[in-house]
Amino acid sequence: MRVSSLKLLIIVLLAAPAVWAAPPKPNPGGKRAECVATSFLQAMRPAMAHFNEVANTASKTARSRLQAPIAEMRKLREEAGKLEYPPCASVMRDPGLSYMDATISYFDESRKGNKEGMTVNHQAREERLAAYLTGMTKLR
Repeated sequence: MRVSSLKLLIIVLLAAPAVWAAPPKPNPGGKRAECVATSFLQAMRPAMAHFNEVANTASKTARSRLQAPIAEMRKLREEAGKLEYPPCASVMRDPGLSYMDATISYFDESRKGNKEGMTVNHQAREERLAAYLTGMTKLR
């Protein structure tokens, strides 16, 4: 049976991705990077949720009483910065920590009554939150 060159080309093109695809490279622990990132995500998501709860409470707090929520946010930020993460998770981790920093700065400027500083940090918070969420979708 003779196969036309067009049919042969189609068969080769359909089979090529399966032949050329390289297997995923394991980490030193034998786990794929996605698996390690999963454990980081499981730790980072609740840390970020708790941080946002404190920030939400701070947004309803009088300026003169912001010191306690700011201190708690700083503590949560420090704990989140200590979480172990694989290099592939930096697309989410770095913007997440930057978001926390900008949020703390926003409330610190609010406590001081510096409206210009609040505006700058509010914009930074929005940009970094968007980057954090974008990074999170890349790790799923």
